[in-house]
Amino acid sequence: ETLHMHVHTAQNTHEVQAALRKESFDIALYNPNLTESPYKSNSDTLQKLDESVNSGIIALVGTSQKEDIDHLHSRGFYTSLAKPASYRNLIETLLRTIDKAASSLAEEYGLSEPTPVETTDFAVLLVEDNPVNRTVAETMLKKLGCSYHSVETGRQALEHMRDHDYYDLILTDIHMPDMTGIEMAVAVRKEFARHIPIIALTADVTKETADKMEKTGFDGVISKPVKLDRLKAVLDKWR
Repeated sequence: ETLHMHVHTAQNTHEVQAALRKESFDIALYNPNLTESPYKSNSDTLQKLDESVNSGIIALVGTSQKEDIDHLHSRGFYTSLAKPASYRNLIETLLRTIDKAASSLAEEYGLSEPTPVETTDFAVLLVEDNPVNRTVAETMLKKLGCSYHSVETGRQALEHMRDHDYYDLILTDIHMPDMTGIEMAVAVRKEFARHIPIIALTADVTKETADKMEKTGFDGVISKPVKLDRLKAVLDKWR
């Protein structure tokens, strides 16, 4: 929580699977010997985690445990973290897991080696709380020759724009802590006289969300996972 991450805890495999049905998670810190509930085995729970977690599963192991990393990989873990974990080791392991996931996504979208592009004067403010999605979007913006600045919440975006009111376009996630993308868009429209194009980045394509975005004054929507050609088409419209 000191890292400004949303944290959910579970004490057994039943609670883990119940949480996965309600929320999506970027990283899982998981005890390989977690207490099993009836009909919810560790192997089944690990499979559910592997299908649901965006970045990776980290095994929490005791210092006396000599878990072979290949064995952990075969069980679905990305890496391990010895208990009790120091603050530094925890940070390093989390960052390594996030970087690995971002690199995999970048490779999937053909962005692992961006073609050098001359940066234009087109400035984009990126508002995205998910570190993996943020890294991938930044890589795409680089590839498309945009200058950009990234923030993690809608409130940070507003505070930044009050001192840097020169952005040509805002790319924003919708579901974020502190202030949602829709709430931020309402505030931008009230506070800034000039029209700044606001594009939603979201996996939430429900009619209710679409109606809210239309009433708020969004200028477009890009569905997640974001594709390079779709992002390019939207940016070209406003350049």
